[in-house]
Parts: sequence; structure tokens; C-alpha cells
Amino acid sequence: MTRKETLQKLDPKNVIVFDTETTGTNVGGNDEVLSLAVMNIAGDVLFYDTFKPTHRKRWSKAEA
Repeated sequence: MTRKETLQKLDPKNVIVFDTETTGTNVGGNDEVLSLAVMNIAGDVLFYDTFKPTHRKRWSKAEA
């Protein structure tokens, strides 16, 4: 069975996707999560929230 065939057999309600927006990707630094969404590929939003950053107010690299 091909990868495409395997994926087509999945129930869209059982495949979960996480989407994050962050101030950067430096795990050991002051980068923070700004928003987090969890949904299935059927389009059902299971969780969504935004978070106020506490360490940084601007992130010029992301803005560029």
C-alpha cells in the first residue's frame, strides 16, 4: 500500500494537527508561544488560545 493510500484510509477526525505561533525558535532563550491551535484535519477546532508574551514585546526577525 502506498503512503497516499494509507493516508486516504485515515479518519479525518482522528488526525490531530498542532499549530503554534511563537516569538522565535530559541528554546533556551526568551522565545515564547503566542498562540496555539489544535484541530483535526476535518476542520474541527479542538483548542485555540493566544498568550501574552512576558519576556519580549517585539521580535524584529519575525516581523521582517
